[in-house]
Amino acid sequence: MLLPGLRQERAASIARALREAGHRGARVAEEQVLGGRFLAEAEGWMVGTAYAAADADPHTRAFAAAHRERHGRSPAPWAAEAYGTARFAVHGLAAAGDDGPSALRSELLRRPRQGITRRFSYDPGGQFFDAAEDGGAFLHRISGGAARFVARADDIGRRT
Repeated sequence: MLLPGLRQERAASIARALREAGHRGARVAEEQVLGGRFLAEAEGWMVGTAYAAADADPHTRAFAAAHRERHGRSPAPWAAEAYGTARFAVHGLAAAGDDGPSALRSELLRRPRQGITRRFSYDPGGQFFDAAEDGGAFLHRISGGAARFVARADDIGRRT
């Protein structure tokens, strides 16, 4: 397994060197390297991300289509997650009304909320979102100069 660092320039250089050397083994990177230079050099690489691509499933495709219709362009990579998180917070604020922060916390603890790409819940032991039931990691393959969705990390190895 190869993790080429955090900069797309360095990752692109490594991808090019491996390709020129004829390397056919594992080629893996994290999302920080995604960018034009890396995508141009990294055909066949696998990349783990904390966001789902617009083509990941019917939910993300519908979100992307609605975003393009409303804004005239494709959504940013994190848009679906940001939208889901904002809706979770807005739900809590609306349910808490004028009762203040303690009511907001109680409402967010009450039940998880399904976003576009994952379930959101509030960790009762701290002050953070909890993703215990949904790790929110996604696997993409570089193909044709773009990151193409392969699977949710939680689904890899599961039998259907």
